[in-house]
Amino acid sequence: MRVKRIDHDGPHQVFEVMIHQNENRMRVRACNLDEKKDYFEINVRSKEEIKKVLEQFENDYSKLAQNLRIMTDVMVLLNPVSISP
Repeated sequence: MRVKRIDHDGPHQVFEVMIHQNENRMRVRACNLDEKKDYFEINVRSKEEIKKVLEQFENDYSKLAQNLRIMTDVMVLLNPVSISP
C-alpha cells in the first residue's frame, strides 16, 4: 500500500508511505519525495504485535499512515485518537 501525505512538523515535508506485510512481519517505510534516498522505517516483527497495531487502527492502513510523524529525524507512529459521542 502506498499513501502520499504531508508532514508539516518536520523537515521532510512530503513523503510516500509504503506498508509491506506478511504473516510474521510488517514494515512501514516513509520516503521523502524530494530526496528518494532519505527514508524512515518501522518494523513490527511478530504476528501478535502486528495484530495489536492493526487493531488500534481498525485494520485501516490509510489511518495508520496518517498517524505517522517525523520528529527529530525519527519516524513515530502516534496512537489514534478516538472521538466519543
